[in-house]
Amino acid sequence: MYNSEIKKRYISEKESGIRINPYIMPALFEKTAAYEEAAGKDVCNFSASQAAEMLNAFGSHSINSVNVNVSMLKQYTDWCIQQGIAAHPQNPYKGISADLAFRREYYEKRVWSREQVLACCRDLPDFCDRFILLGLFEGIKGKNYCEFTMMKRADIDSARRTIGLYGRGPCIFSEELCRLGIKSADEYYYHTLSGDRSIPFPPDDDHVIKAQRNAMERADLFRKGRRVYTALNRIFRFIGADPDMNAQTVAESGMIDMIKRRSRENGMSAQAYLYSSSFSEVEKQYDTHIVKAHFIKKYGGLLTP
Repeated sequence: MYNSEIKKRYISEKESGIRINPYIMPALFEKTAAYEEAAGKDVCNFSASQAAEMLNAFGSHSINSVNVNVSMLKQYTDWCIQQGIAAHPQNPYKGISADLAFRREYYEKRVWSREQVLACCRDLPDFCDRFILLGLFEGIKGKNYCEFTMMKRADIDSARRTIGLYGRGPCIFSEELCRLGIKSADEYYYHTLSGDRSIPFPPDDDHVIKAQRNAMERADLFRKGRRVYTALNRIFRFIGADPDMNAQTVAESGMIDMIKRRSRENGMSAQAYLYSSSFSEVEKQYDTHIVKAHFIKKYGGLLTP
């Protein structure tokens, strides 16, 4: 910890004044130490550009964590100014927003286009795995993946391109997804990703996502959902996805695809569509509420033509 006595005094005063997590500030000051040593000065004396560069180098992957770091350094620098420790009276952290320190490229590199998802699906040997991946991209999930595990063949209406989802009712999906759902429901063997064996399913099981009888009959929704969760992790490893890829990032990739497609169809820019009344159709499709400002901070670069 650079200037450890000063920082320990600040932490002690903060702890005596308000109830705080005793580990957060020491951990932050441990992170700033390398940059302070390189600059030869305390973090309270950084210029605005040095402060922004350091915060960006932290590699924070959450807007909230960036805001917390900026807020804590701002408060520490205010205290240093009041104590006469800072070399100048300006606080460089007051001009820093999460936009400057947030690593948008971390999110953008995990976004897949529809073409990429379909290409990955073609590489998967089993229709069930293909359905899970494309289904997430198009808006299927639910708590504990219940929209997958509770789905039956009869829920799929290929003519109308609708699938009845557990707790939501019918939603419109692509022809490709409906076709994969039917093929998965009609399949009574799971073809492993290694390609060396096939696992049989009960012939009377009409679920789209099947499992061995003993594994599903006594399972609750959580255990049924683990079947999809485990399958998804195997899929990511098989196709060589980014280690940070997960169900949420696949869904957000689908949201971006839908925003760009529907904005073109409505004759407006993606960001204008995002703030239009029509945007509710995206939230309905993915059964979620999207904080538009945060979504733009994460993916704004991908929403421009």
